[in-house]
Amino acid sequence: MYMTLCSVRGCSRKSRARGWCKLHYQRWKKWGDPEHVPPRGAKTTIAERFAESVDRTGSCWEWLGCHDREGYARTAYKKKNVLLHRWAYEHFVGPIPEDYVIDHICHNKRCVNPQHLRACTVQANCQNRLRANRDNRSTGRLGVKRTPAGRFEATIKIKSVLSSLGTFDDLEVATWVALRARQELYDLPDA
Repeated sequence: MYMTLCSVRGCSRKSRARGWCKLHYQRWKKWGDPEHVPPRGAKTTIAERFAESVDRTGSCWEWLGCHDREGYARTAYKKKNVLLHRWAYEHFVGPIPEDYVIDHICHNKRCVNPQHLRACTVQANCQNRLRANRDNRSTGRLGVKRTPAGRFEATIKIKSVLSSLGTFDDLEVATWVALRARQELYDLPDA
């Protein structure tokens, strides 16, 4: 039976794809060159990977590397998965308090910009996540909607019941009232 060999000079392995053996095909797939030899022992730190693999052209710093199933930026370091939004917060801002999660204020899971991240409770994170899905397009503010009269109504949802906090002439005042009510109800930090 006739067996084709890898087309890379000096390689005697069986050809599998594109005329290369599995090793050289994987090198081509990863590095763009079947003869690329990754440097041995050249381990990079997370900070070096972060500097190389973050697109900082927009307001969101998007991670260009791997993402998990939910879409969060991640990398492997010392045989462990590292969620990069958590790493970025700890690296640039400080430690994450116990029982807190990191919330993407911008609603972009690929974003690792520390200015778009905040430490908060799971409950506060869920409230912020609702902002991305809630029908508040009339103002773009969580818990504030425009009334037919052109004023702004501040609202809060408590146990699936929407309650009015008042109607205001100024959007910023209505936003502040809705935010304060959420902070008191959910024991959120001032942010």
